[in-house]
Amino acid sequence: LYTFGVEGWIQTPQGCFLFVLVTSLLPLCFIRDLSRLAWTSLFGLLCEVAVVIFMIVRLVGGEYRVGGTFYESQLPTTEVSWGFGGPQIYTVNLSVFVLIGSMSTAFLAHYNAPKFYHQLRVRNPKTFFWATAGGYLLALLLYATGMVVGYLTFGQNCKGNILHNYSPRDLGATFCRMMIMLATSCGFPLCFTGLRSATLALFSWDSQSLTWVPVNLLLLSVIAVLGSILTDLGVVNSLGGVTLGTLIELVFPGLMIIWTYRAKLGKWRLGAFEGTMVAYTLIGLGGVLFVF
Repeated sequence: LYTFGVEGWIQTPQGCFLFVLVTSLLPLCFIRDLSRLAWTSLFGLLCEVAVVIFMIVRLVGGEYRVGGTFYESQLPTTEVSWGFGGPQIYTVNLSVFVLIGSMSTAFLAHYNAPKFYHQLRVRNPKTFFWATAGGYLLALLLYATGMVVGYLTFGQNCKGNILHNYSPRDLGATFCRMMIMLATSCGFPLCFTGLRSATLALFSWDSQSLTWVPVNLLLLSVIAVLGSILTDLGVVNSLGGVTLGTLIELVFPGLMIIWTYRAKLGKWRLGAFEGTMVAYTLIGLGGVLFVF
């Protein structure tokens, strides 16, 4: 909007977010059948591919190097910076735990797995396996390419949202911001349906009951408030991944193993090694990842 000369409250991040939420996300989130979102999801994926291609073009062209076409028009602290020396490909420090937290969120889709399987055109484990493997592999390639290209373009000044590094005068970057907005709008309902289903199940509400509309509106209102307050996408993504990822993938399974071992439930009872060493190792590893 800044590029097109739009001014006022609507030009602020909060204004843009609320506008998109009301005009695009609200109608999409009321769709019950995920299969209806197939084409919008494909469109969102193509938008993300276009953004990665743009990043590669700008890296190869050198427009954001010192003295490049858009270098002088970048916002403060977004220019390329390497600190001491050039790119440090093999450096490992505590920041790697931030990456782990982000990756926990990046590949978080298991809560929709039953719906995805149920709504497959050809429903069988083999089809589901190839669909899942293909989707995760494509996502991995996009993530890895985006991270490497972003780092090689801006160095240590990479922002949580890499498009913030690009100049406001770069029309290609403006187009990519629009693409990401569309991709997020198309993919958001898939994540939202997991939140809605969990909320309905928590309170034992039926999705066909009169609570359907109020639950949707309430959850979107909470998201609107949080989205207006929180500004750093990278921190939110990493913190959410660390918090929810470590709890779901490490801490909760460890606790379940301990409780199962102590209660001696099931035909196959857990041994002392699984009920103590394995369980406490999982909980301890989850605590370490959460702290760092």
